[in-house]
Amino acid sequence: MAEANPTFSASTVSTHAKGPLGNNMLSAVEAILDPAVLALSLWLVSTGIEGELRPPYLILAVIVFSITFPGTSRLQFSIKRLIFDVLYSWFWVVLLLLLLGVATGYIAEFSSEALITWLWVAPLGQVGAHLALRASAPFLLMLQGPPQRAIIVGMNDQGAALASR
Repeated sequence: MAEANPTFSASTVSTHAKGPLGNNMLSAVEAILDPAVLALSLWLVSTGIEGELRPPYLILAVIVFSITFPGTSRLQFSIKRLIFDVLYSWFWVVLLLLLLGVATGYIAEFSSEALITWLWVAPLGQVGAHLALRASAPFLLMLQGPPQRAIIVGMNDQGAALASR
């Protein structure tokens, strides 16, 4: 059956089983970093100001996580570009959440003090988390093990160009 239909061959199934991130730990951490920081910062602000984590904040955290997942890779950015990119993307997330909150009337469920505090705590947390990831990236790469090697068969212009990468 695998010969007649290459879709069901073992090699095809095993390449699709890894998922979009493959088995790259650093990519997985990058994908989860922004959504997790935004949700956790909301929880911390909510708990600090309200005294407890109320259900509306949990629902908002799920919405924020789903809007921002997967996070953006910012390891190669300069510090200035990192800050600009975080603030730019945060602006659009806040605008979308504000429009949804006003349109549904759900914004009345939240403390204005908590929301205003979260507006500045969240991007600070994102920048801090990205700087921490930048510092810990060599350790994460070391945990992944040695880089995979490939054998290039055929000596032509394309093979030489691929080998020089």
